[in-house]
This record gives sequence, C-alpha cells and structure tokens, in this order.
Amino acid sequence: MQSMSADPNAPWPPGMTVTVKNDSAPLLELLWVREAWALRPTGDAPPPLAKSPPRIGRATPPEWAEEWSRLWSACLGHAGRSTETELIARLGQTPPGSAERAELLRRLMGPSWRDSFGDEAFDESYVSWRRELFEGIRDAGTVPLAQTPERRAVTELAAAWRVGLSVIVTIPCTGEYTRRVSDTALLVTEGTRQDPRRYAAALASFRPVKGSGGAT
Repeated sequence: MQSMSADPNAPWPPGMTVTVKNDSAPLLELLWVREAWALRPTGDAPPPLAKSPPRIGRATPPEWAEEWSRLWSACLGHAGRSTETELIARLGQTPPGSAERAELLRRLMGPSWRDSFGDEAFDESYVSWRRELFEGIRDAGTVPLAQTPERRAVTELAAAWRVGLSVIVTIPCTGEYTRRVSDTALLVTEGTRQDPRRYAAALASFRPVKGSGGAT
C-alpha cells in the first residue's frame, strides 16, 4: 500500500509504502500442520487458527514437533523480508529447469515444511482449508480504501513507518500475537489487524531499538 497524494500534510505520508503479507505459504503450511496433526511444539508459538482444520488421526514422527519451532522461526524471518526485486528480475532471465533458476526460486521462497519433510503431512483437507482461507482474503480485499485496516490506523502506521516498518505479516489465528520480526517487519494475527483498537496498539508497539536505528 502507498500514498496516492503528494500533499505533505496528508494523513498517509507521501513516499510511505507498506507491504501486507497475508498469504505466506510456508507459514500457513506450518500452522495447518500443527493443528491437523495435533503437534505440541515447545517454545514460543502462535495461538490456534481461527478456522481449525479436521484432525488427522495418525501418529506423527517425533521429529515433526521437534522441528516445528525451528522452522517457524526460520519461515517467519523470511516472510518478514521486503520483496526481493533483484532476485525476481534475475529469475526472469534464467532458463526453465536450470540449476540457477532452482537456486533463485529456493532463495525467493525461503525455508518450508515441505523442504524438510516432503508432502506426507498434506491431504485434500489442506487444499480445502487453503481455498476457504483465500476466498476470505479475496472478500476482505473488496472493502473501500478508506475502510482498510491500514487507513483506519494511519496515524500509528505512519509513526511505525518513520522508524523503519515496511512489512506487516498477518496469520489467520485467534487472539493476540504481535511480534517484531525484524527492524522492518511486524507480525500480527488477522483478528488484530481487523480490530481498529488492537491494530493501532500493535503498530504503536513498533519502536526504535536504542542505539540501533531499528525498531522494537
């Protein structure tokens, strides 16, 4: 999202561009696997999905739960990056099927559950869950511009942008789960983003780290 006005006094500052990522495939796969397979990973983890998938009633390999937290951290870090335009441009110049193209795709996509464990965890219920999720995302995108979450919280968003925020990652989970991903990225649940008061508070929590020029 960016400003359509050059007015320096406009609520949305000229030059402010913020990317909202609500469709990170690696993060969605991890969230689905955790609930569909009833994994109990240790450490920091998001709250449950807003729409839980049906449980798969089979035993899971022990390493799945052990690796989930590590993969969550790695995938989240990648999702918080800005769009890598140079890699995308290079991708368009590489021949299909080449080793260089495969490496560029790997770098663009980042780590994922499938890279570590293949497709064994996924069945048709995952396809149905993803379809429903994206239908909801599509419908949410039809609201008038002035009613989008970022426009409603533009004061807090602009303040966060001025100290480095450029990427907002959302996940379809219940409750609160606001996390600073990097000096430029913030993670929130979609429920938080759709609630004006909670979203404003989440954006206001993005603050510079003393002496780093980044954000908290």
